[in-house]
Amino acid sequence: MVSDETSVDGTRKFALELADERRIESVFIPDTPSMTFCISTQVGCAMGCGFCLTGKMGLVRNLTAREIAGQVRVLAAVTRMLDHPINIVLM
Repeated sequence: MVSDETSVDGTRKFALELADERRIESVFIPDTPSMTFCISTQVGCAMGCGFCLTGKMGLVRNLTAREIAGQVRVLAAVTRMLDHPINIVLM
């Protein structure tokens, strides 16, 4: 994990570094009925929205299944949600 930032509403944003040194973001949103993990499925984004730093980098590559599942494992461990139900949103 590269960074862990918490907003005033308790939402946590994590920057994670992959084996190829690319970085992605994952988010934990605690104020939902079953808690929510927002998980990245790509490095970068093809949309190119002007307000989004990820979009400005363009689409670099899709994540592997292992990288996607790894995000869930990291967030569950860091947030102590290993034994709790969670919602997963793929971004």
